[in-house]
Amino acid sequence: MNVNFADPQVLQDPYPVFDAIREAGSAVYNPSADAWMIASYDDVKSVLFDDQHFVPESDKWETLYGGAVVESLEEPRHGELRSVLAPMFRASYLRDLRPVITELIVSRLDPIATRLRAGEIVDVVPALTRAVAGRILAHIIGVGEDDVPRFLQWAKEMGATLESYDEPDPERASQLRHTGTQATKMTCAFAGRQLAARRDDDSTNDLIAQFVRSPITQSMNENDQRASIAQVIVAGHDNITHTLGHVFAVLALHPEQRALIDADRTLIPAAVEELLRWRTSASGDTRVLRGTANVNGIQLEDGARVMLLLAAANRDPARWSDPDRFDVTRPKQPHLTFGSGVHTCIGAGLGRLEAQVMFEEVLDRLPLFRIAEPIEYGPPLFMRGPKAVKITL
Repeated sequence: MNVNFADPQVLQDPYPVFDAIREAGSAVYNPSADAWMIASYDDVKSVLFDDQHFVPESDKWETLYGGAVVESLEEPRHGELRSVLAPMFRASYLRDLRPVITELIVSRLDPIATRLRAGEIVDVVPALTRAVAGRILAHIIGVGEDDVPRFLQWAKEMGATLESYDEPDPERASQLRHTGTQATKMTCAFAGRQLAARRDDDSTNDLIAQFVRSPITQSMNENDQRASIAQVIVAGHDNITHTLGHVFAVLALHPEQRALIDADRTLIPAAVEELLRWRTSASGDTRVLRGTANVNGIQLEDGARVMLLLAAANRDPARWSDPDRFDVTRPKQPHLTFGSGVHTCIGAGLGRLEAQVMFEEVLDRLPLFRIAEPIEYGPPLFMRGPKAVKITL
């Protein structure tokens, strides 16, 4: 089945295509991508858990970030590097971070509310969601407010590298790779300067400081050290920016669900999980097969590239009744938005927390907002999010 994941119509609404792939078989070959597409929940999860045979597409990640990073590594090295980054994303740290997140969101929501009451239409992506995601990340990794606009722009441009993998036009793909490569160089140079500054400063305890002090990272080469910080900047920025944008979309597009959540704020954690399932930002992931494997009756050979369609798995009717419906009262069931197995997203707790606070504060401050223009979703598919979310009263 030939699927062009760069097609604007597919990007705008990929779910009919996902359904067709799932119905076509357990693993469906896509000649244009030279990859096997997997779309059912059970099959995607089984591949994610089989990290002995289905390994990361390391070249892709190392091109994106400029060196080996936690997403590109296998065990045991993967686990070692993950253990260095994990403390800043644990529940105990996130509890202390909640007031910081709340203050950042409120400080940007209140001016937006004023502008809306004056009759303006406001795009909350640059005014709120991207700014909040970037500044929370800056707080965690330990960089100054003045640095935020620069690394936000670099993070956005680095996404062009991922977009190039889906682009069928060779000339445009080359342009995208060039844009992404230049942004990667600047991000890694920035990360290198931050790492160098922490080596001579034992007074800080941010993520970069902890990273520099670890015996595990001290054994890494300089490229991989810089790439690891660049990876935190990009992965922690784009996914959360998109998820926070989706908060506005689901509240505006589902007024009956908004009323339920507003009346019972204990539903907010469930609303976040349903949001993550229903509108998955990291729509997919890739693996390369080492050896041979059978995916629910389909035999795959050594070297096969596999596309795991996480967003499709999250709407598998074999697992969820009426999966295309957004429903915060669904019985609780795990989804695959943050992956599964050893490569489960390290920032899952942070993403959930920021979305919960955004739900709370938007319901308090903008109870009557609505979407002013249809939301357009942009590339790449595997990091799909709203280009703009323009709201009005």
